[in-house]
Amino acid sequence: MIPEAALFAFGALTLMVAVVVSFDPQSLWDVAERLPKRPCRQPVVRPEGVSHDALFHGIG
Repeated sequence: MIPEAALFAFGALTLMVAVVVSFDPQSLWDVAERLPKRPCRQPVVRPEGVSHDALFHGIG
């Protein structure tokens, strides 16, 4: 006999709850601190009289 879908759903829900409860945010911060720093992005300066579409999409 094959278990019904509800039993599989209950098993998946139980697994997800166990993962969420055992999650340690400090470990995520530790990993993030070891990543290389990204340079700051420079803002795009739009020349006077040029539309957004012309600048970013080549429409104009």
